[in-house]
Amino acid sequence: MATTATTGEFKSIPALLARNARTLGALPAYREKELGIRQSWTWAQTAAEVRAMALGFLSLGMAPGRSCGDHRAHGVSGPHARRLVATRAGEMDAMTVQVETASGDAALYERSVMDILKLRGRIELVPRGSLSNDGKVIEDRRKYD
Repeated sequence: MATTATTGEFKSIPALLARNARTLGALPAYREKELGIRQSWTWAQTAAEVRAMALGFLSLGMAPGRSCGDHRAHGVSGPHARRLVATRAGEMDAMTVQVETASGDAALYERSVMDILKLRGRIELVPRGSLSNDGKVIEDRRKYD
């Protein structure tokens, strides 16, 4: 069984990933060394992880077709505007993700933030229009006095 696509066979990388997850699901998609131990991820695991990240970005307000590096996708005043605020709690850094939304359920966002940022943090839901439109996506409020 061939494990690579021929040129022009697929119209997108997601289509190729879906095909590989379907036909090569249990085979390794990639390997890397983490904490001195070789880790391996199958095509099925990789497809599931990519899907979870994509859904997380959508839940945070990123429009389809935008890239992760495009922080101007909606600006801080757009749909589901968000801001990551870094503070200090004693000797530890603390992270709060502020999300402008009419929803009152922070749990809708908590898992996505954890999956995307790989950090523990608090979700703070704020009313639409309450985040300042100063262009900041990350605000560092830490003090080291």
